[in-house]
Amino acid sequence: MAITYIDADTHIVEDTDIWASIPKADQDVAPKVVMAAPEIGKPGVFATGQYWMVDGELYGKGGQALVHYEEGTRNLQNTKARVAQMDEWGIGTQIIYPSIFLGLTAKSPRTELVMTRAYNRWLADICNQHKGRLYFVAVPSAQNIEASVADMKEWADKGACGILLRGYEDDKLLNHKHFWPLYKKADELGLPICIHIGAGSRSLRNVEGQGGNPINLTVPNLLAYSSIVNHGIPSDFPNLKFGIIESGAEWLPFAMSRARRYRERYKVADHTEKLLADKRLFITCEFHEDIPQIVKHVGEDALLLGTDYGHSDTSTELRAHALLGERPEIGKALGEKIAATNARQFYRM
Repeated sequence: MAITYIDADTHIVEDTDIWASIPKADQDVAPKVVMAAPEIGKPGVFATGQYWMVDGELYGKGGQALVHYEEGTRNLQNTKARVAQMDEWGIGTQIIYPSIFLGLTAKSPRTELVMTRAYNRWLADICNQHKGRLYFVAVPSAQNIEASVADMKEWADKGACGILLRGYEDDKLLNHKHFWPLYKKADELGLPICIHIGAGSRSLRNVEGQGGNPINLTVPNLLAYSSIVNHGIPSDFPNLKFGIIESGAEWLPFAMSRARRYRERYKVADHTEKLLADKRLFITCEFHEDIPQIVKHVGEDALLLGTDYGHSDTSTELRAHALLGERPEIGKALGEKIAATNARQFYRM
């Protein structure tokens, strides 16, 4: 099978070696692995009982099933085996997102900055050993925007292909002026804003409840869409691209209809059509979705495809790229556009 596809959404399940690079003076805030009591752990989600302790709070540490993955592939300690699996499935390039940062709400701005810097350094080193095959999406510290903006050129120089944000970040929506310096720098560097499911919000963490909630996990991405299309981000940053990652795409026709209604009733801007026409808004779809119906609303150039490699949840379909073009209602040409061409447009590659 020819290696042509781009996996637009994969993950690392972090391990302790990442935090070993944290300077000695900051090791007091480095995440620690703890074993949770049985009544705290939830079987089937984090069945190993291992959690990260960050600022005195527990975050799940990759306890999902290993059935699809060889040892060391998820934490990038065995990149040879990971790349071999990519070859098997015809994947030329993986775009790597984190796991711990999808739900992290560190109490201390210092903790968050120390962790994000260690993560970005470590991922850059790994991906540079596999240039052209592995790319990373850099993680900023939303509580330390100025410091992260100062680091962004270094991340870009070391191969970052995007900047991660969550739809609700530091208890702020993405149209908050707090993020304008980050958008400005990303625009200058040609780095897209990659809005992945998850939330940087302590209040939303409480709403989701233990073990998460599949609807609540998606809601921040819908809020992000509204923040982008109904506010001034596209006008102020006319070259900046936005991706909405791992929330599927069947919600988009609904959201577009609501945005148009909002525009008509309240006379506010709706940037959806221009963003789509200018190839600045991208959305990861999922293999099982009604993709032809979605294409009717957003066109063929907006959709990306990710396998969610590294995780084992409702978004995971490891052979999605090869299977997509086999669906008779999609066909090879549209399948290849979604599985490869559009990702090249979106990511810094």
